[in-house]
Amino acid sequence: MGLLSTFYGESDLNEQLPQKAIKFFSKLKLLDHSDIVKAVVGKTMMGSIYEALIITDKRIVFFSKDFGYKQGRASYPLSSISGISLESGKMCSQHLCLHIGGVEKVNIPFDMKPEDLTQLYNYLLSATERKKQNEPIGTTFEADEILKYKKLLDAGAITQDEYETKKRQLLSI
Repeated sequence: MGLLSTFYGESDLNEQLPQKAIKFFSKLKLLDHSDIVKAVVGKTMMGSIYEALIITDKRIVFFSKDFGYKQGRASYPLSSISGISLESGKMCSQHLCLHIGGVEKVNIPFDMKPEDLTQLYNYLLSATERKKQNEPIGTTFEADEILKYKKLLDAGAITQDEYETKKRQLLSI
């Protein structure tokens, strides 16, 4: 394969790289049987997955490996993505940036052809909007955040008032 990652939409998922990425992610337990794969972005090096991003009906999962053979993995529910932007990277290239819950910014520094990057950006924008419209108040993201603040409360790191305030903010009540 080439040096650039390629976008594969729903009609392209039977091609070799998407199938290889899906099997690889399943083997690493980054996907489970309930995930419905909608799109794949990826590239191989010397026959193995070097970097890949899979968009399912519920979440976005990605994996990358650097030359030191360190692995990076992450998974985010589509409902937790509060924004998507294209940002300038090294040598004037652009990369995708996910804004998670308005507090975390995740760069996806995959090198891609501009048309593939545009396809990925538009697909994610559409998928996150559809997910937000179908998601009831109190999504997985909010539940996880409330649980995190509850643990801080139980550990004595925050007060009951701080916990209640944050909980109301997260639930928008």
